[in-house]
Amino acid sequence: MANKKVKILGICGSSRRMTTDRAMEEVLEAIKEFDWVETEYVHLADYTLRHCTGCMACFGINAPADEPWHCYRFPEDQKGLIIPKMMESDGIILGTPVYGCGATALLRMLIEMTPFGYYTFTKHAGAMRHKTLGVVTVGGADIEGQETTGMDLWRWGLRLGMMPVACPPTRNDTLPVASVSGAFLSTVDSKEQYGRESVTKEGTRTVPPTQGSRNMRSCRNLGREMVVATTAVKLGLQTMRDRGMEIPPTRPYKYYSVKYKSGSYVDKLMKEGKVEAKTFK
Repeated sequence: MANKKVKILGICGSSRRMTTDRAMEEVLEAIKEFDWVETEYVHLADYTLRHCTGCMACFGINAPADEPWHCYRFPEDQKGLIIPKMMESDGIILGTPVYGCGATALLRMLIEMTPFGYYTFTKHAGAMRHKTLGVVTVGGADIEGQETTGMDLWRWGLRLGMMPVACPPTRNDTLPVASVSGAFLSTVDSKEQYGRESVTKEGTRTVPPTQGSRNMRSCRNLGREMVVATTAVKLGLQTMRDRGMEIPPTRPYKYYSVKYKSGSYVDKLMKEGKVEAKTFK
């Protein structure tokens, strides 16, 4: 495994390079303990992102079959730079501050406009299947929606066939921790509630710095468990292929009744005989 066969992508949905950014760095730093893993980090604030209008121009019934994914409604939208990174990765970690009991609008703009859903019926549909998913959420109070936000992001991943990863305590970072489900963190005891180090032991005002210590332990444990889970899934799938064990391929439809454009992905599948036109009554 020394030739870097596993890749984990971190995506931060904060508009600032502050607390959530710091937490994501801690997760990714823990991953670097394992020399067979490559990491990459994307901060969404560095990209121009537009909201999805539901125009379906990128769906397989409209978009040219072999064209790389991009937003047809907003040419300036740069999700087309991020989506290939998501497809190339073996595991993804999503990080978001919790402002209104949910993920930020910045992160929602990414996950609501991706071609991976089965109903898009593109060549990318199902591309997130069997990838692992870790979640980092940061709130200014003990109960501010960190867990519900994490569960919402898990649901997004589950419907795409992803595999959520928890962060159980390890011998490196034992209990007590902020959370064992995901890196669900609080800055309630911080010296500066919305500062960059608010999530850390050094940024905690109480003595001992309990909350910051627990936060960082959960971050590091999430990184380690992402490595274990992602490696296990990738090697397991490769073992199945090597042994001739079938992994059922993804194909949303066998019959299709929606009008499609000439040259689209659906049109291509029709011509290849993989999908049949059918009128449902």
